[in-house]
Amino acid sequence: LEVSAETLDKAVPGEARLYRERNRELAARLEQLPEVKRAYYSEWSQFTVHALMGMLVTEMPLLEPEDIPDYLAHMKSKLVEGRLPEKDFELVVDSAVMRNQGYRIGDKPGQGLWTIVGVSDGPYMSCVGTTAHGNNSGVGLIVLTEEGVDSAEDLFAKIGVHLTSLDRVSADARKGREMF
Repeated sequence: LEVSAETLDKAVPGEARLYRERNRELAARLEQLPEVKRAYYSEWSQFTVHALMGMLVTEMPLLEPEDIPDYLAHMKSKLVEGRLPEKDFELVVDSAVMRNQGYRIGDKPGQGLWTIVGVSDGPYMSCVGTTAHGNNSGVGLIVLTEEGVDSAEDLFAKIGVHLTSLDRVSADARKGREMF
């Protein structure tokens, strides 16, 4: 979820606050909700899967190494080969994506910036990596919720933040149904 500066200014006022600090404050507020397991301010990148017709491009969070096990567990994904990322520019790639793209552990996708150090297996083709220090597709909030949470917009409304057309929700249950 990318939250616009306009929405952040309304939700967390104060000229002295930086974008990152305001996003982290929003993450902390979201974590107070019982249906939110974790909320991260994070960089993100993308991975591609070849489909029957065309390609599917989807987001991949770039987290701190200590947060990756929680993310994989939330996505019902387990490490099946290699290791978890320990330093910058390392990835764990889902086994289906590995097969689809012809990757092997040690490969360097993404213009050679990252190194695949592990393979996970789960139902959602979940790929995750460590920070890219600005070599990313964007930054924003990643919110892990309990089962049954349908909409990021509804979740934010619970903490008094009303998303606008400038905010970009990339993947929640509602968006997923619309896309697929």
